[in-house]
Amino acid sequence: MNEQPISRQFFLMYALAFVGVWMAFIAPTMSGLQIRIGQVDPAHKASGLALVLGVGALLALVSNPIWGQLSDRHMGRWGRRKPFMFFGGLAGTVALFVLPLMQTVVGVVIAWSVVQLVFNAAIAALHAITSDMFPESERGKASVAVGVGGGVGTVLGIGLSAALVKTPILMFGVPALLGFIILLIFLVWYQDAPLQEAPVRAGVLKTVLDSYSFNWRQAPDFGKLLTGNFFILIGLNIITTYQVYVMSDRLGWSDAKVASMITVI
Repeated sequence: MNEQPISRQFFLMYALAFVGVWMAFIAPTMSGLQIRIGQVDPAHKASGLALVLGVGALLALVSNPIWGQLSDRHMGRWGRRKPFMFFGGLAGTVALFVLPLMQTVVGVVIAWSVVQLVFNAAIAALHAITSDMFPESERGKASVAVGVGGGVGTVLGIGLSAALVKTPILMFGVPALLGFIILLIFLVWYQDAPLQEAPVRAGVLKTVLDSYSFNWRQAPDFGKLLTGNFFILIGLNIITTYQVYVMSDRLGWSDAKVASMITVI
């Protein structure tokens, strides 16, 4: 773990990396997937969307910590994090160009599942840089970089999607491609030191499973925080998941108007 204070340049570049990742990855969940499922199967779009997002979220829950553990142990000359960010971001970008070509809900489920699996490699490795580079006294700065970068990237991604809503492949592909280019800027700049000695640890799956368990009595504050976040995210996702259909079905707005209003919101 780095004990040196973080420079302003590193803070800005780290925030920039999250601009790129979130531009590519979050924008589809806010409007793109809802609109595409509505085009593919308008009669069952609510249940179709629930299937797409539900399967994707389950895969993210499983794959993210596994990718994180794999990057912790990686000993390549590119460093521990860079290969996962590069190949995860590249594969995710390609998958987002393929997704709008799917003509059935099952096809969209498969494509979005691939996006979740590979993009979480980039996300897990990017988040791990917080513990690699930020000393404990400056972890708050890391949270600021993640929050600001992610917020800016989300708005930019949704805005681009809204401007290209009439062409599905561009609606998904352009934010993904630009986001990946922004991530590449960070990857070229970031010096990721290779791991010199293999860590002595239990197997990847055992370590991941162990990380999902904790003693509530020994860590009551963590338990309260986890519970609070659980309910906050349920409330937030109920709104963001179906607001597109509320606007289109209840208010009668077109896809273009709905997408632009999601950007404003």
